[in-house]
Amino acid sequence: MKWLSVYLGTQTKESPMVDTLSKKDIAFASLQERILKLELAPGTTLEEGPLCAEFGLSRTPMRELLQKLSGLGYITLSAGRGATVADINLQKIRQFFQAAPLLHALIARLAADAADSNAEQALRIAQANMNRARVSRNAASLALADHQFHVTLCQIADNPFLGPSLERLLIEQTRMSQGFYGIKGSLGTAQIDKSLAEHEALVDAILRKDAGLAVAIAIAHWEPVRDFIEQNMQPAPLMDEGGLLDDLS
Repeated sequence: MKWLSVYLGTQTKESPMVDTLSKKDIAFASLQERILKLELAPGTTLEEGPLCAEFGLSRTPMRELLQKLSGLGYITLSAGRGATVADINLQKIRQFFQAAPLLHALIARLAADAADSNAEQALRIAQANMNRARVSRNAASLALADHQFHVTLCQIADNPFLGPSLERLLIEQTRMSQGFYGIKGSLGTAQIDKSLAEHEALVDAILRKDAGLAVAIAIAHWEPVRDFIEQNMQPAPLMDEGGLLDDLS
């Protein structure tokens, strides 16, 4: 329910707005959260019957919900397999690497141009959510807080053409960045602290309306995540009884 409250714009778990949400709204936000947190792994089949029973929905609204999730990029619908959680494959990763730095840089620039007093409050809330997640050291919570931080930046940038692109990109970024935030020990702590410090620096640059600095920080913030994803997408080395197969000739 915490993610549901953030995603739908409510303030707390106890907010009266939560009571007014339809079963369809709750099902939609719950499935988004599970996909982003990898509780529903890429390629997982989503069966209508069990979902209808879980959320108290008939098949028609459930199919409408799945169509919407498909349109946003969370799931894939096919005649043969039905609904499956969107896969993460090499082609998608390449396209992600092409788009992510450009989109993050553009949003940072436009956010700096458009920032006002309301922007400051929104950014401070988003950063406070990130700091709370840092205390828990839960990788999924950190990834979701980072997701919401970037959504907030996009809202401040106030360009209707960017929102759908960012949402699609953040599906992949949020799922893959859980490994980045889940590194154990002092290395993981240092990595998280560096990421939060970059958030703070980006917020300050945007509120000072320094677009050039905001872009530079946004790119610097993206690079460690890119490096981590690249390293972890490398195929495993071939092995034989003696160890690594160094010479494949």
